[in-house]
Amino acid sequence: MKMQGKHPLVLRGTVLILLALGLFTFSLTQRAHTTLAASAVTLSVSGMNATVSNGIYTIKFDSSGTGTSLVWNGKELIGPAKGFYSSINGGTGFSPNQLKVVTNTSTMADIAYISSWGELHYVVRTGVSGLYSYFVATGIGTVGEFRTLYRVNGGIFRTGYNSVRSLAFPTLSQINSAKVLQDSTYQLADGSVYTKYDATTYVQQDKLHGVYGGGYGVWVISPSHEYVNGGPMKQELTVHVEANSGDGTVLNMLSASHFGTPSVAIPNGKIYGPWLVYFNNGSISDAQSQAGLEGASWPYSWLSNAHYPLSRTTVTGTLRLANGQPAAGATVALAKPGGDLYAQGADYIFSTQADANGNFTIPKVRPATYSLYAFANGVSTA
Repeated sequence: MKMQGKHPLVLRGTVLILLALGLFTFSLTQRAHTTLAASAVTLSVSGMNATVSNGIYTIKFDSSGTGTSLVWNGKELIGPAKGFYSSINGGTGFSPNQLKVVTNTSTMADIAYISSWGELHYVVRTGVSGLYSYFVATGIGTVGEFRTLYRVNGGIFRTGYNSVRSLAFPTLSQINSAKVLQDSTYQLADGSVYTKYDATTYVQQDKLHGVYGGGYGVWVISPSHEYVNGGPMKQELTVHVEANSGDGTVLNMLSASHFGTPSVAIPNGKIYGPWLVYFNNGSISDAQSQAGLEGASWPYSWLSNAHYPLSRTTVTGTLRLANGQPAAGATVALAKPGGDLYAQGADYIFSTQADANGNFTIPKVRPATYSLYAFANGVSTA
């Protein structure tokens, strides 16, 4: 590759990931909030309704697979809000026809709401102040947007956090009296502008986002984004106040066409997650600490699923330009061979950033055959 001046750097190659013999698992003791007492996990099922508790919190699901009540430290956090649910293409709701109990022990309950899309799992573990969730596709097809949402009482949760900064939410009355400028963008009476797009961030850098207020916090912690479409340049929405109801809303965008990424044909067997919906006293630093614990324990040894390999490997290498200079700071990704990286999403994507010498390390890679993609904002060959 010959480069002159400053140009984007794009390198591609094929990498076959082979695992050494042996099974590597990761375990880490989870910690609950210090003011709460953990106990054994209990599960109660009536038809397609379920109630699960671990002594730290109790959550109830209705027959649609929606989390309708969450009591943490004696406080109802969902209340009048829409609750925890999933949708595709901006509105079509998850419509399960079966509730399956996968695991029911004193240390863990795993329940799956099953529809024509696939299996939406909720997992409660002893000692963990949060709800794990994952999804296994079995027929969801081609989607422009696939997400889970966590909508909680807007009277409590007045501030959002997008892993970079906090954003105060306007009240519902302020939104109702505001001038609509464009989609989800409002000029408030004081002249300021509120838009849900202010909370956009790069997905690969987003290990934590959520809402907090009144001594309570609800956060989405994602130890890995290997299943999200678009790769390391993908940006997505994270939190906002729902304009029609005032609900504090935490988004978990699993596959989406915001900012130019195309629709994705999701193959059967693809697994999204697990991620953790973490509950605490609203402390950002505590949520960040929990995110660190979750990342260190990925992949989760407690999940036994044919689509979720615990045996992973680490890919290392060095990138250099045609003139021998290191590709300092280049973004490096492993993804499906061929095609535009930004348009991918059917399979899994792993990425990192090279150091000043062009060296890179990508840990915890699933076994598969990948192409190596690399790019940078600009490099000088002078």
